Amino acid sequence: MLKKKIIVGVLTEPHIFEIQETENGHLELSGFEAKYLEEILTALDVEYEFSIPTDGEFGLKKSNGNWTGLIGMIQREEADMTLGFLSITDQRLEVVDFTKSYMVYGSTFVIENPGYVHPYISYLYPFNVTTWIYIICTTIIVSILFCTINQIAINREFSSVRIFCMVFGSLVKQPLILNKELQKWRWFISFWLTFVTLISLGYSACLQSFLTLPFPKDTIRTFRQISSAVQRGTHRVFTLKGSLLSEYLAESEEAYLRIIGEEIIRNNWLYPFSESGSAKYISENSIELDYRISNEFFYGSHRSDKRFITSLEEIAVYPVGFAVRKHFYYSDKINTIISRFACAGIYEKLIKDSSVKFRLSESKDISEAIDIGQISMKHLAGVFSVLFRGIAFSFVLLILEIFCYKITHNTNYVYIKSLQRLNLK
Repeated sequence: MLKKKIIVGVLTEPHIFEIQETENGHLELSGFEAKYLEEILTALDVEYEFSIPTDGEFGLKKSNGNWTGLIGMIQREEADMTLGFLSITDQRLEVVDFTKSYMVYGSTFVIENPGYVHPYISYLYPFNVTTWIYIICTTIIVSILFCTINQIAINREFSSVRIFCMVFGSLVKQPLILNKELQKWRWFISFWLTFVTLISLGYSACLQSFLTLPFPKDTIRTFRQISSAVQRGTHRVFTLKGSLLSEYLAESEEAYLRIIGEEIIRNNWLYPFSESGSAKYISENSIELDYRISNEFFYGSHRSDKRFITSLEEIAVYPVGFAVRKHFYYSDKINTIISRFACAGIYEKLIKDSSVKFRLSESKDISEAIDIGQISMKHLAGVFSVLFRGIAFSFVLLILEIFCYKITHNTNYVYIKSLQRLNLK
């Protein structure tokens, strides 16, 4: 008995859906989506032929009511069924039927990991700006209090600069030299020394941990941040050509999502399905939107180079299924097969198998690049920079002092000589 032949519309994507022709002319499928389709077709027990849409799109509705991509192929009866991360929506159900959902996908974004902070002022990072302001203000106030206490206890004025240097020196673990007349103020001194000890120890511990394992640089992690960055013109956002994402964003009820969608459409920030996983559109200032499963597959935490960051936020969560012609003969049978495969966890197993193969292939090209190790000159560059600048500044001040002294000395010498001449007269 001859098997019935059906035409299947597909979109090829590296490591997810690949079709290769063997030497004997047979087609060989690879990738978890392709393997899943192969299992479905084998269970259907039919002959099949693959067809790829010329526009390489999933399917968007045009102004004339016709559809592009895979959905358009079904609408025009150029294919009997399709596979390719097709979201089940009410608008698509007007022209095609869908099988049962075999997975629910949400969309998220990927951005390049900016790396770690290694600036020249890294020694300031243990405390934030607010903490530094409080410390400086506290040091000034305590210096004023010490000046006041010295006047009350010793009844003698001290240089405010000297007092400030002494208080600041105690903050950086220098000895606090005090007159014995200040013993009755030891409660105040005890509070200050306790504060100094806690601040110094906290700073030292945090600085050492920071220099050994630096803090990651700030980067975009939410869709609200993307919206702000797009408005400033600092970032671009790319999504798949012919997918629902750009329209979903542009028609969203949330203003910040609409801004992203409108900018994607206005600037034509789209990339073809065949370039998924290439990282061509990802950088520190360029973001790629796609299904979470694709982003995790290509750019997830399994990568040893940790080059990419996948956001934890998720939008456009849709069920995914096979698009089929209206009143397709095999629809009920496909639904039965999908239900059985879901119980057996076939799809999840295929994802894991493909993921392992992809990691092994990537591990040949990606070496370990973990920025953890001994403290190097790169980490201490800021400290040495301040040291040498301070020495240079001190040297300039020394030259100025010598110059001023000579000018003053010469002026005084001329003045004294003039007085001597007048006295002689």
